[in-house]
This record gives sequence, structure tokens and C-alpha cells, in this order.
Amino acid sequence: MTGLISPQFSKLLAAAILLVAAWLAANVSYGLISGRLRLAREIEEARQRYEAIHKRRVDIPSLEKQLAELTTSSLLRSAAIAASSDSVASTRLQQLVRDGIDQVHGKLLSLNTVGADRTSSTVAVRVRARLDEPMVPTWIDHAENGEPRLYLEELSIAARPQPSEPALPIEMSATLRARWLPLEERKP
Repeated sequence: MTGLISPQFSKLLAAAILLVAAWLAANVSYGLISGRLRLAREIEEARQRYEAIHKRRVDIPSLEKQLAELTTSSLLRSAAIAASSDSVASTRLQQLVRDGIDQVHGKLLSLNTVGADRTSSTVAVRVRARLDEPMVPTWIDHAENGEPRLYLEELSIAARPQPSEPALPIEMSATLRARWLPLEERKP
């Protein structure tokens, strides 16, 4: 069989087969290396996504402990009314307003609930009361600096002089708003 092909042609044919084999080996090696690099890159991306998810993971027991600490803290008592619903918070706000009027020896004329603002977690009441003139600043200070802090809105004051009274009675009406923190009641 060696007689049919010249030695120069067989060398040329062997070199061509060797080049084709080298080209195929290079293509297979390139495919394997690029596949391995792509796989390593995907593994690294998956690892980074896992770490990001792990960092965002919520530690429920820790959050429950923090919530329990927050609900018993003095910071919460000074910032908001803790209640299970807006109606309970509104009732608590009405009691705070009554107590405030009583502390300054005023007379409560009316106390009405204003619609709760669920978007900002606030409750409000509209109050009308009669106070002695020197007690008005005391009542405002008590409302705005008490626990919880109440926000005084739409304040109107009118003097109603009575000749028989030594202090000038002031009739005032205002809307008082307070933040409230919804708490879930725990079942044993």
C-alpha cells in the first residue's frame, strides 16, 4: 500500500491529519476550558446570591424579642399609644384628654372621635372644654409634652367673660392626634 502513495504525499497527508487532529484537540480543549470557566462564574454568582439572601434572612425570634423590649420601653410610652386596634387606641386617647382636662380643673364640654388615619397609624379626637385662662398654657404643655405626646391641631380659643368668676373662663376647641402602635395579642 505504500507503493500507491508517494512518500512526499504521505508526509503531506500525515501533516494534514496531524493539523486537523491538533485543530480538533484545540477546539475541544477551548470548549472544555470555556465551559469550566462559565460554570465557575455561575457557581460564584450563585454563591453571591446565596450570601445576599442569607444576609436578608429575617431572624424571627430576635425580632420578637426586640418587639417585646420595645413595647415595654419608656420610649414607646412617650412616642405612641400601644393598642390592639385603632378603636382601643382612640378610647385610650379620649381617656388621656379627659385626664388632662381634669388636671387643670377644666370642664369638658364635648369629646368626639375623629376618623383614624390608617396610613400613618394615628388616632384623633375633637375636644371642647372650658378652662380658666391661666390654665390654658398648662393644658397645652401637658398635651404636647406628656406621655404619649399628643399633637395639637386646629386650636380655637374664645373668651366667655362671666362677671361672677374671678378668672376669665376660656372656651377652647382643638383636635388632638396621637400615634398608635398596633400590637397583636399573644395567645398562650
